[in-house]
Amino acid sequence: MTRFCIMCGKEFELTNGLARAITCSVHRGPRKHDRKERTESFFTRGQIQAIGAAVSIVCEKYGVSLFDLSGPCRSMDLVWPRWQVMGLLRRIEGMSSTKVGWVFRRDHGTVLHAWKGIERESQTNHKRGQDWAGVIASFDRWMEDRYEAAQR
Repeated sequence: MTRFCIMCGKEFELTNGLARAITCSVHRGPRKHDRKERTESFFTRGQIQAIGAAVSIVCEKYGVSLFDLSGPCRSMDLVWPRWQVMGLLRRIEGMSSTKVGWVFRRDHGTVLHAWKGIERESQTNHKRGQDWAGVIASFDRWMEDRYEAAQR
């Protein structure tokens, strides 16, 4: 069966599992074709800076990369740091679960699961609770420094 892409009008063939596809392979996926333009209108400058700070704090603490955090791996060695970044982003004003999910190319339900998982893990696992408290303290220090710099 042949369809036309709603983004560019290009004709494409449907394959198994894509019976409801409405975009061609170039435009399929989470906003690949205009990710930069959407980032600039979707987030404020302060939110973008805070996202960068949250990612760098967690990546430095656990020795992982942004590529690892946004990848598909479900190993708890990567899931826990990913959850922590998602939890830090929750603390930023105006960051919804949809926006946090957009950063990691996941849906808002995955983010809600991460937020609940952080609470559960930090309460049941003492070491993870301490790790989470340390990450929050580092992020709060960054936020305070940024606020003080803005006041000068």
